[in-house]
Amino acid sequence: RRLVPVLIIASSPETADGLVDRLRQRARSILAGCNTSDLIRSLSQREYDRSPALYKDNLRASTRTLSKNSSGPKEFRITVTDPTGARGTDYQMVDEEADRLGGFMLIMMHVPPSKRDWIQFK
Repeated sequence: RRLVPVLIIASSPETADGLVDRLRQRARSILAGCNTSDLIRSLSQREYDRSPALYKDNLRASTRTLSKNSSGPKEFRITVTDPTGARGTDYQMVDEEADRLGGFMLIMMHVPPSKRDWIQFK
């Protein structure tokens, strides 16, 4: 999270929602005063169904630094998505250093059964 944004791909919208809740709870317990809703963003199909505008905001924020102060240490968000956010979604890396390092740290919670999906995930 200090060098590149983190993208976690869960197996389903339900799994993604549960993971977002657990990560936010954990962050609250160790990071006093942290806005966990900003640190850990949901980008699941359910989020899109609830609010397309919020989904788009989360998509844009997923590759941007968390800290507003350019002189302080750089931190990135953790974004949790389901397969719909992993396939056909264009993430625009705006941080040049993170882009140079390869973009997202990708954590896959499952291997998709479809070869086409696997190719898109990579």
